[in-house]
Amino acid sequence: MAKKVEFYKKSLIKLFQALSKENIEKENQLSDLRRSLFNNEKQRNPFQREHNNITAKKRELFELNDSFRRNMENKDRELSGHNYSLHEFEARRYESTINNSILNKAKGNTTY
Repeated sequence: MAKKVEFYKKSLIKLFQALSKENIEKENQLSDLRRSLFNNEKQRNPFQREHNNITAKKRELFELNDSFRRNMENKDRELSGHNYSLHEFEARRYESTINNSILNKAKGNTTY
């Protein structure tokens, strides 16, 4: 029985050593993968920053364009209101000129 225990003990020691060696190899692989991932992240970060900068610039340009469009629409509304007022003013002036002409004719005054 002592021989069997000794045999199992040696078998377990060999198995433990093999597992320890495999564990160390896996930990080294994991360490290499982490290092590789870190290096990839370091390389990716400038590209990500550049992408973020471009996205921010695009957003800024979109907002400026939107603001410019709204300002132009407001100016168009103002101008159309002024054009209407100008047409109204011209119509009143023309009407006033006709009324003055009629009054002058009625008074016998032929000069306008």
